[in-house]
Amino acid sequence: MSSLAFTGDMARLQQAIAESQDIVVRRGIVLAALNLRSGERILELGCGGGYLAYETAQCVGQMGESARSNKPGPDRGGTISLR
Repeated sequence: MSSLAFTGDMARLQQAIAESQDIVVRRGIVLAALNLRSGERILELGCGGGYLAYETAQCVGQMGESARSNKPGPDRGGTISLR
C-alpha cells in the first residue's frame, strides 16, 4: 500500500495514527468530497503512508488510475501507479 518503508516502532506509530478514528473519519470526508467515479484518474502529492491513495484506487477501480508521489524527483522515481 505504501511507497515508504516503515520499520519497528516507527511502523507501529505510523499505522496507529493512520488507523485512528479521527484520521479514518478525515479520509472518509475527503473521499466523499472528491466524489470519485470508476474510470477517473487522480494524482495525490505528498501521500505519506499511502492510505488515502489506496482508498482512491479502490474508488476509481481498474479502469481508472490513482497515482501517488511523496517527493517527486529523479532520486525518488516520480509517481507510482496503483493499477
